[in-house]
Amino acid sequence: MKLSRRKAQVLKVLQNAEGDWVGGPALCNQAVGGSEGLRRLRELRALGYNIEKIKLPKQNYFSYRLEGWNV
Repeated sequence: MKLSRRKAQVLKVLQNAEGDWVGGPALCNQAVGGSEGLRRLRELRALGYNIEKIKLPKQNYFSYRLEGWNV
């Protein structure tokens, strides 16, 4: 299945993090997912990608990581 350009960009950021956490703001900027970056993240989950969500200490936003990031 071919992903839209923006979904593919969000997925690439998560894959490039190699299992590390990526802050929500990093997925919602113009260069990656645009203002709808988190919606694209939810759409990737709906397509079967296992994406974890956590609120890290001293951050006022959620962070995400792709399980099995080498897919």
